[in-house]
Amino acid sequence: MKVLISSFAFAPEAASEPGAGWEFARAAAANHEVWVATAADNRAAVEGYQRDHPELWPNLHMVYHDQVSRGPEQLRYLRWQQTLAPRARALHARVGFEVSHHVTLALDWLPTGLERLQSVPFVWGPVGGVPSLPWHLARWLGPRGVTREALHAAITGIGRRVAGRRTAGRASVVIGANRGFERAFSGLVDLRIETNSAIDLAALPARRAPHDGPRRAIFAGRLLPWKGLSLAIAALARPTAAEWSLVVLGDGPDAARNQRLAESLGVAQRVEFRGFVARTEVLERLAEADALLLPTLHDAGPWVVAEAVSIGCPAVCLDWGGPATLLEHGGGRLVSTRGDVPGNLARALAELPHGSGEASTRFDRNRLGALVDEWYSAAVRGAKVGGRGEGTAGTKSDTSGSDGSTHGPTT
Repeated sequence: MKVLISSFAFAPEAASEPGAGWEFARAAAANHEVWVATAADNRAAVEGYQRDHPELWPNLHMVYHDQVSRGPEQLRYLRWQQTLAPRARALHARVGFEVSHHVTLALDWLPTGLERLQSVPFVWGPVGGVPSLPWHLARWLGPRGVTREALHAAITGIGRRVAGRRTAGRASVVIGANRGFERAFSGLVDLRIETNSAIDLAALPARRAPHDGPRRAIFAGRLLPWKGLSLAIAALARPTAAEWSLVVLGDGPDAARNQRLAESLGVAQRVEFRGFVARTEVLERLAEADALLLPTLHDAGPWVVAEAVSIGCPAVCLDWGGPATLLEHGGGRLVSTRGDVPGNLARALAELPHGSGEASTRFDRNRLGALVDEWYSAAVRGAKVGGRGEGTAGTKSDTSGSDGSTHGPTT
């Protein structure tokens, strides 16, 4: 099939959203001819990788669309999607796409440009249906965090009801990255749940033997209030977690507040703030740690949880949002968001046996080829297509077009 993929975030061999875009495009290109529309900001990184790995590109064509380097990422993404629609129609008129697929960013409350390509079966996802914050835990966010989360919840709630449900209704196949999406978009004809985590297992470090001394947990991620670092630090202050230390890998606006919290709770000597570190160091730290402690409050699908499970480092998370789906088949402990949450986290840490954890292949990136083949076949079988405003599908690819595109390695 000829497939058009929308992937605003896109970077070969990366983690999180850019890595998900690359892995799904790579998997699709194994059996299909694939055009990837991505932000022009990604061009240098992609072309550098392309020069070193030309064997990966015979069926993969890049469409660098619109330089959007200014402003918050979500506003850049919205502008990019709005301007993608006419570009996609012009490209479809030349190429004749049989399936379109929106991969990243995984936002279920903003529109996508490909949904307007109404003569082409449309696959949406994996899209992270971020559940609302458990507001009884709002005190752990701090005053600024509460204000920001209230504003975020209002904006995303409206977007989810308007743009999100419209996009889902247009799609032939909808892929949700977690059970929160399933609850928010129930009643759809073809709704499936599949994490967007795609791990290159061969590139992961080997699990280390248990070390002597205090047991060590890792917190990895941007230091934002909703990431739950305050809950992790409070858990360390409980007597049941007295033998644990915490290494914080990441930086962000909530760092100073959490450093003060560690001081006030008397655990500053057991909490090490390392700041931003490269992904390779995060993986090495997980390989030698006793646990990943990530009590995030509304993450859609934290990639680091899948990495920890794949290495064999048990993850301790809240039974909420993306981690609840990532760990539903094992790989760690899910902690209730009710009752004494720091105490629940501390008990989960204390109950982990020394040397626990077994490497999992559940998130192996090699599983994606069969998945996307099935999604595309299902989309064609159950296609929802219209006839308003789209380009006329061509019967073969040309070498150039009026939109300035070229058929080949880049467009």
